[in-house]
Amino acid sequence: MGTSGADAVFPGMEKSRETWLVVNAASGSNDEAAVKAVVAALSGAGFAPQRIIDIASQGAPRKANLPRGGLLAVFAGDGTVSSVVSAAQGWDGDVLVLPGGTANLLARALHREADGAAIAARAASLRSTRRDCIHTSRGIGLIEVLAGPGATCAAPSSWTASS
Repeated sequence: MGTSGADAVFPGMEKSRETWLVVNAASGSNDEAAVKAVVAALSGAGFAPQRIIDIASQGAPRKANLPRGGLLAVFAGDGTVSSVVSAAQGWDGDVLVLPGGTANLLARALHREADGAAIAARAASLRSTRRDCIHTSRGIGLIEVLAGPGATCAAPSSWTASS
């Protein structure tokens, strides 16, 4: 499973890939207008989401239910991205990290200061990259340093994986 980098092309990025969008209505900068802008940008780039999952109410999608070879766009903060990637470990698709939280450290590391809709609009021109990760008993760390609410709220006990 790869994460998208700003400097590049998803190899063989067929626009017909099944795309799911994960959002978190409780994230810092993830409101209805921003989600609509991301959906429109993904659609315009040829990756219209077939499913939109609000992790706050539906939980993280399970690896077994993700579309084979698909694209999972995650428009949320660092804690939510970490939870989604942890739940999807071993899946054969790609993850597109979009800044939809408060600090957005991973999205900034990948895409600099671009907003979610701008990144989504250029999805076809991005390439898959791999990040070094830290695996702990609390989950997976995808960025070099994580402090604050995202460090302890990556997977609240009230969130369960969705099917």
